[in-house]
Amino acid sequence: MAPPSGAGVEVRENDYGWGQANDRNLLGRFNTQTFSVARLAATQNYFLRLYDGSSPPKYSRYSAALHVAYPL
Repeated sequence: MAPPSGAGVEVRENDYGWGQANDRNLLGRFNTQTFSVARLAATQNYFLRLYDGSSPPKYSRYSAALHVAYPL
């Protein structure tokens, strides 16, 4: 499902530091239905959180964790 207009998903390496002010563990901000991020190991954890189109964006309270275990 594509995010609503102006909204998107933020992808991070850890489940903290959400928001535009912190780029420390940021992998990307995407406003499309599909996206790709670099994988640095055979097993990797990604954390995703939705944000809306307001200024500054409001973030969801909840994160989704994605665990990828696949040989390189």
